[in-house]
Amino acid sequence: MLKDFPASERKPLSMIMKGVRKGTYECLGFREGKALLGYAFFHKTGKNYLFDYLAVVPGKRNQGIGAAFLKELSSYYKRVGSVIGEVEDPDCAETEEDRILQKRRYEFYMRNGYVDTGIRVHLFGVHYRVIKMQNGKGQTKQELVSIYKKHYMSFLPFYLYLPNVRVKKSFT
Repeated sequence: MLKDFPASERKPLSMIMKGVRKGTYECLGFREGKALLGYAFFHKTGKNYLFDYLAVVPGKRNQGIGAAFLKELSSYYKRVGSVIGEVEDPDCAETEEDRILQKRRYEFYMRNGYVDTGIRVHLFGVHYRVIKMQNGKGQTKQELVSIYKKHYMSFLPFYLYLPNVRVKKSFT
């Protein structure tokens, strides 16, 4: 993760390990034989999951592995309540280079079975679009906002949650 995500986007390892021990955090690997091709981390609250991290290992990127991994994850999480995640909002990018990269990431998820919920959040200083895996479970935006907030309230102390997790109120 140190190579795949900037420090501002990484949770402390102690927080992840605490979730694993409690059974509220899943770390999944995508392998070919013994070789790790990619990994994904999910936070669990009840029957709902928050897609926390997805990465394909360096040297294996841009070969369709991420798309294949998302397909496997869709099958794995087929019967859960919801799988939501965040992708940086290209409309809020600071540079054209960032906007292009963020748009590419967003479009990757849209091509591979995710839908844009229309929910926008500001999380620890970063603007995100909330996306959802198409797994046959339909929820309203208000239900998804509630699910989203429950994820963060379940592992962040209130003093960190309140100033750092903001769902934009004016979504359509």
